[in-house]
This record gives sequence, C-alpha cells and structure tokens, in this order.
Amino acid sequence: MAVTVMDKIVIDKIPFSLDINLLIDGLRLKDNTPASDVLTRLADDAMRIGRPKALYKISSAEYPDEESVVINKIAFHSRLLKNNLCESDIVLPFLCTCGTELEEWSRQFTDIAQKYWVNTIQDLALGSAIKFVEASIQEICHPRNLSTMNPGSLDDWPIQEQRNMFRLFGDDALRIGVTLTESLMMKPLKSMSGIFFASEKGFVNCQLCSLENCPGRRSPYQKSLTHSDKHKLHDV
Repeated sequence: MAVTVMDKIVIDKIPFSLDINLLIDGLRLKDNTPASDVLTRLADDAMRIGRPKALYKISSAEYPDEESVVINKIAFHSRLLKNNLCESDIVLPFLCTCGTELEEWSRQFTDIAQKYWVNTIQDLALGSAIKFVEASIQEICHPRNLSTMNPGSLDDWPIQEQRNMFRLFGDDALRIGVTLTESLMMKPLKSMSGIFFASEKGFVNCQLCSLENCPGRRSPYQKSLTHSDKHKLHDV
C-alpha cells in the first residue's frame, strides 16, 4: 500500500439517504399502515435534516514495546492493537458521527416506539459516515483487507483509551461536532472512533466479543481466540 503519509481529511458533506421500504421491513411495520406512514414522515425529515460527518488521519506508527503504539506522539496501550497495526505501512485513526443535527432532532420524541425508530435512523446515518470513510480510504490508500479496532470494544483496548483518541484528533473532533464527556461517552451518542489498518488476515472486533444478539455484529464470536489465546490472532 504505497501512499504518502499526510495530515487529516475532514468530511462534512456525506450523502445520507434511506430506503423507506427496507426501513419499514427492518422495523417489522410492513403490515401496520399507520405506523409505516409515521415512520415514512420521520425518515423524510431525517434525510432533510441529517448531516453525517467524519474525519480520518493517514499516519505512521511507532512501536516502543510489545504493548504500545505511538501515533503522532500519542501513546496507545494494547498488545493486540500493536500486533495488528505493525502489519500495516500506515494507520488511519478515524472519527465518524451521525451529526449534531440528527442528535438535536431526536430529542423531541417521547413516544417509545418513535424513539426506537429515530434511534435506528441515527444508527443508519452513522453507518453512512463509516461507509463513506471506508470508500475514501480505499480510493486514496488501496488497502488490502481493511480492518478496524475501536477503543472499548475489547478488554485488551479499554474505553479509557478514548481519551488518547481525542487527544490525537484535537480540535478536528470539534469541527465535526463530536465531544468526549468525563464519563467517556461521545456526543452525539451515535458516533464511533477507532483505527483502520490493512491486514493480510483481516480482523474484526466481533471475533473476540461474546455479546449475543448485537445488531452491529460483523463476524462470529470465536471463543478459541479469547482469554489467554486472544493475542495469538496476530502475534509477531
């Protein structure tokens, strides 16, 4: 993957559209015409209001020891992260969000069903931002088997590392409207941070996560890779 290491790419105009029929089917409202009509109006409003946003950095990394990764002078601590990233010529820290516009719009709803529908729409907006970043990275960097790790998704890279992610993003996080609270929650809530990297074998957090019925699951849980064996996935 030959590419010049550069600074940041901020994307504040990400297309956001919804397939109303798929949304209705996914929320099991196909046979409920009144609810479907309400959902359609909500989806139309969301597409008019929604402004998903994202940023990512094309960076190099240093590995001072077996459990540390240093990116732009910011240190991250995880053996698994180090073992994964050291395979890649470049690393790509990223931050994606559904956008403050949808976050503010969502606060008006008090009906339980509508809150759930709006939550789903925000998830889809975040998904649009993530897909857009992946496509941008593919176009610019041409990585093979683009993989990702996210702080807090695995015990080996705990949520406390989110502070270092936001130190790395600096004021650029504010440019897309994302902040980190004292309790390590991102605002807007439908936001995601992490690091993309190229991997010959490929890696997905879900392989090491036992959470059942997760709507974001992208790969089956592999119990053999957990506990004492989890670092063997990408040992150097």
